[in-house]
Amino acid sequence: MFQDTREAAPLDFSPFRIEVVKECLPAGDYTAEVKLDGKWERSKTVVERKGIGDLWGSFSGDNYEREKRKWQRATDLGQRLIYAVEASCWRIRQGHSYYSDGETKDSGKDGLSQLRQLMTIEQKYGIPFWYCDGRKDMALK
Repeated sequence: MFQDTREAAPLDFSPFRIEVVKECLPAGDYTAEVKLDGKWERSKTVVERKGIGDLWGSFSGDNYEREKRKWQRATDLGQRLIYAVEASCWRIRQGHSYYSDGETKDSGKDGLSQLRQLMTIEQKYGIPFWYCDGRKDMALK
């Protein structure tokens, strides 16, 4: 397993006895090697991990354009990008709040709108989202 050196909250693959090599990946947070025709090659699939707070931040405002550039970079490299989200659809549906300036605030986008946006991205751009039941489930996938 290869993990991007910029990954802020790395997943723990040790329960699965998977060795992790850290390197600067051109796209995504994780990728692997696969055996094709008897030889090991870097997978053309890359996974971008998103925590629930990062999910809201990444798909709002100017950050949304940054995410689109990630899709394009992966496409230009001949890679398939998958988003792995550290939450179930039901949890996303409940919305997101965060702590700022000494108080809890609700995100400007409600949970249903966030889900609809992600489903639209899947349909329009063919980018899959894996909704995971926590970090262990995400590491297993």
